Amino acid sequence: MSDNKETKKETTPVSIGSSFSFEKNLITNLTAEVAYDQDGEFEDEPILFELKYLSKKDAQSLGKSATKVKTWNKVKSEESDEDVFNKNLAKKCIVGWKNLTFEKLAMILPIEVPEGTDPKTQIPFDMTNAVALLKHGYGFGTWLQDIVTEIAVFRKGDKATEQGN
Repeated sequence: MSDNKETKKETTPVSIGSSFSFEKNLITNLTAEVAYDQDGEFEDEPILFELKYLSKKDAQSLGKSATKVKTWNKVKSEESDEDVFNKNLAKKCIVGWKNLTFEKLAMILPIEVPEGTDPKTQIPFDMTNAVALLKHGYGFGTWLQDIVTEIAVFRKGDKATEQGN
């Protein structure tokens, strides 16, 4: 009679001991270049955003920094200040952009291109304009918040090519 037992190879886990700390080994400065393509409008050359990963702790801090406590008739209530939130989110997460032209911006925001300006002119990165993009661009803020909290986008060696909606 023949025995048809499979040979199982056992692996021994590498012991790192109880000294390993998740907290001490967190990477806090992850960045990625992420393509934003408004409904396939920019297929030829998407807008590229250089973004920083937003940790859970930082996300909670952003929310708290934009929350005001108001009292009316001795009743306290919390109110979110979107302008403060957008400003803090932009400062925390948007490092820069490439390929943003007046032509592409006009598809995201209702802007007026300055007279005599070539619509294909690149717009240099500016934090004030980044905040305005968050404040006035439908869908952009949601896209940004989804991307900057998605760890897979920021994994070392991965190419970030998330698309906008």
